[in-house]
Amino acid sequence: MVNLMTPTSEALTGTEILFCLTQARQLANDGTGRRVRIAAGVSLAEIARACGSTRGTISKWERGLLSPHGPPAVLYSAVIKALATTVVSEDE
Repeated sequence: MVNLMTPTSEALTGTEILFCLTQARQLANDGTGRRVRIAAGVSLAEIARACGSTRGTISKWERGLLSPHGPPAVLYSAVIKALATTVVSEDE
């Protein structure tokens, strides 16, 4: 089993990893990930570092040129979800 850690340091199960990968792909493909990242004031370089990826890869994900995959995609999903919560909290 792959032992991916979320930002809260909890190990994910195989099913949770697949769910996160699916979410990452949806967030990237429909533009939500980019919108949330920008609304939170997070740069491509910052989110790339947080996900263990590169600025270019995250940019390609968010432009639909590359499908998110692997541990960085799982982390991208978690980070975007966390940022979305922060952005919503600030709007209230």
